[in-house]
Amino acid sequence: MLMKKKSSNMILGNKNNIIKILLGVIVSMIFVYYAIKDFNLGMFKDAILNVNYSFIFISSFLLIFTVYLRALRWKILLNKECSTNFIYKSQLIGYFGNNILPLRMGELLRSYLVGEKYSLSKAEVFGSIVLERVLDMFATGVFIILLFLSNVSFFLNISSVFYYAFVIICIVGILGLLLSYKKINFSNKPNNTIIIIFKNIYTGFTYLNRSNIIKVLLFTLFIWSIYVFQVHLMQKAFSLNMSIYQSLILLVISTAVISIPALPGNFGTFEGSVVYSLSLFNIVDNFGFSFILHLISFIPFTILGMIYFFQNLKFFKNKNISLND
Repeated sequence: MLMKKKSSNMILGNKNNIIKILLGVIVSMIFVYYAIKDFNLGMFKDAILNVNYSFIFISSFLLIFTVYLRALRWKILLNKECSTNFIYKSQLIGYFGNNILPLRMGELLRSYLVGEKYSLSKAEVFGSIVLERVLDMFATGVFIILLFLSNVSFFLNISSVFYYAFVIICIVGILGLLLSYKKINFSNKPNNTIIIIFKNIYTGFTYLNRSNIIKVLLFTLFIWSIYVFQVHLMQKAFSLNMSIYQSLILLVISTAVISIPALPGNFGTFEGSVVYSLSLFNIVDNFGFSFILHLISFIPFTILGMIYFFQNLKFFKNKNISLND
């Protein structure tokens, strides 16, 4: 009877995963169509040939630097004697996994890797990754609020879908941060397997405390300020003549869109969101800008992550990657 129940759960789980993957493909295809419906090969070639590649190189370096900053932030949250270099490599392995595997499996890869290396609960490490996402949403929410206060008319002119997405990001970011900081006691809950895993994830999610909150928030805002500067640098490479304010808007919209489940590496959703953002400024994107803006993170993150993955393959051999310790 127990075997039948496990088998049915596995089948249901597989079906749910297949449905999620199919939905991701559909969403990506819709955004791909939007991004390339006005595609002009001649304009695309001109954009690629005339781009300032020195700005692209600097932009790519800045993105790799933000991964190192994220490693430092994650190390602060974990509050363990961990190697910054190993945490940095684990971050890139996570990006590698997200870029080639469905369902953002890279997050499980890096939580397993760090948990195995430092004998930590994989579920607890995964909880800290969830906290990272909340911190990113909080930073995005801060930028959205600043945009709203500085230009209310902009929010009145955008699609209502994005407007509601912005509101949700602000609410989730702020409430998530408060929930992480305000601990909940689960000591009286039944200790079955599901509850234990959930408790461990929640423990990792509540790594934010009085001793690290200021430092973590400053790291988060610094990381996202670099993202804004990097986008602005990229538009200079294509001579789009965007203001820093417009670069910030593009970053916020693309961040909101790529949170939607889609193909690995956010292909389609990223390009579509960038094309849409530029249309708000009456800039006709020939797909070149959105394509290169995506590749400068996708290529180095995937290559470096793959190298580090095979360097640490010993942690994954003959092991089942699971949140359950």
